[in-house]
Amino acid sequence: MRFRKVSSALALAAILLAAPGCKDFFDVNTDPLSPTEANVVQLLPGTQVAMSTYLGFNIQGLGHGTSGYMSQVFNGRAEFIQAQNAWQTPWSGLYTDMLSNNEIIIRQATADASWGYVGVAQLQKAYVFSQLVDAFGDVPYSEALKGTQGVRNPRFDAAVDIYNGNADKGIQGLFSLIDEALANLAKPGATINGSADIVYGGNMSKWQHFGQALKLKLYNQIRKTRDVSADVQPLLTQGLLNADEDFSVGYGQSNSPENRHIGFLSDYVNTPPENSIAPYIFLLMTYGDGKDYAPTVAADPDPRIPYYFFNQLASPGSAGLNGFSSGRFFTTIPYSTDGSGSANTGDVRTLPGLYPYGGRYDNGTGIVTDESSAPGNGIQRLLPYFSQKFTEAEIQLTVLNNPTAAEVAYREGVTAAFAAVDKVASRVNGAAPGAGTNYINTPGIGAPPASILNKFANASSNEDKLRVLMEQKYIASFGMGPDIYTDFRRTHYPVLAVPGEVQAQPDLGLVADTQGGNPYGGTNASGFLPRRLYYPLTDLIANLSPEAPKVQVQPGDANYRIFWDR
Repeated sequence: MRFRKVSSALALAAILLAAPGCKDFFDVNTDPLSPTEANVVQLLPGTQVAMSTYLGFNIQGLGHGTSGYMSQVFNGRAEFIQAQNAWQTPWSGLYTDMLSNNEIIIRQATADASWGYVGVAQLQKAYVFSQLVDAFGDVPYSEALKGTQGVRNPRFDAAVDIYNGNADKGIQGLFSLIDEALANLAKPGATINGSADIVYGGNMSKWQHFGQALKLKLYNQIRKTRDVSADVQPLLTQGLLNADEDFSVGYGQSNSPENRHIGFLSDYVNTPPENSIAPYIFLLMTYGDGKDYAPTVAADPDPRIPYYFFNQLASPGSAGLNGFSSGRFFTTIPYSTDGSGSANTGDVRTLPGLYPYGGRYDNGTGIVTDESSAPGNGIQRLLPYFSQKFTEAEIQLTVLNNPTAAEVAYREGVTAAFAAVDKVASRVNGAAPGAGTNYINTPGIGAPPASILNKFANASSNEDKLRVLMEQKYIASFGMGPDIYTDFRRTHYPVLAVPGEVQAQPDLGLVADTQGGNPYGGTNASGFLPRRLYYPLTDLIANLSPEAPKVQVQPGDANYRIFWDR
């Protein structure tokens, strides 16, 4: 793996009793060395940075490859046929850098009756384990992180038990864990040091709102498995996230010490860039249909396009290289293992822009990017306000059968998504110029156009409304690969076009890409788009528990689909 520069914030997490980012998962079965050497105030920010890093849009995070699966970027790390250790770094990092240190916080803070820290760490634990389950299915949970208690080979708990609990097996479910966390946050004197909390600055009210929003998200995730209407209705009337309460981690602009967004380092600092933009999201935002490479309808471009994508080409053209171009937009061959997307296109391909990680706004002139092109002080969004509003809309539409209320939440979600772009733009505009920088001012994006706000109301059926809703959530969630991947498997939207070599799965929302004279020509993609991620091979070998898998779960196996994937 190509780890040439890593955020100093992640280095901080490593100092705080965490091991390096690339390591064997066997470390999950032991506690960090000398856990009493750091107190909860020191540990908390390290867990939050690790959470952002290993779930985020960067070469060490789950967000990287899953964004590739979801046709938002191409990066060579999202082959449909998964490598045995493709996900080892985020898996290992979440367990050792994040969850192990987070568990120390829970133990130490419980012993000290520091209920604010206990509650916050429990919410972080519930959130990270929900992400692991949604990505991998069965994972070490109830017996994980207990190395000092003699559990060296933790069993893999069933995904459904991790969500809902299983008293016979001693498994506390995520819903119960969240309730316990909220109760701890409500105890008299429950506080945390604001300077140690890089998410909410010690604001207990915001943490409580996040806990409620997380419950709503998880109930929506399992809505196809049982009736959740009685569970979600009280949450919709309680204190969910407010507009200024995104669950996210903001990065700085310093390169000494390094604390810029790691995704920015991959595409603007390191050469060649790691990513290029997939045609699907570009065409979806430009013409409303990501599958059509030769659109005949009049263009109605999304105003977010110049904030999302930076075109290095100053004028239209593909520089004679293999790939797809449209005006100044250029991308290399996707899903390729033949090297077509390598260094020879680094100076011409379209890159992620200001959004999501503080890259460059596209003002139409084009330059070959480097680290002076933008400050890189973006935001890694994990559960933002706009995502909550889109979740509310989905619940109102599919669970409560109230399309009127769903439309209200949809419009609020779209409006919040545009505001999220302005939030990153303000950070970039407020960056202090450094030596050799050539940042450009980024204009405010303004309110969303009626053409987007009215799409939901204009949809002809509830199913079509769900499609519109999930397409807009997909666009807003650029850079949030794990949630997009999870949403897709739950709803089968948006309908993605995949290379001809890949077998289309209509039940999953995939169609064969036959547009534009096979613009994917020359790719080596094959197999099915995965419905779950591979476990690291190192853990399959190292974990001796009889309840741990010994081989990867494959399509056709009874447990291949995660329990909510229906």
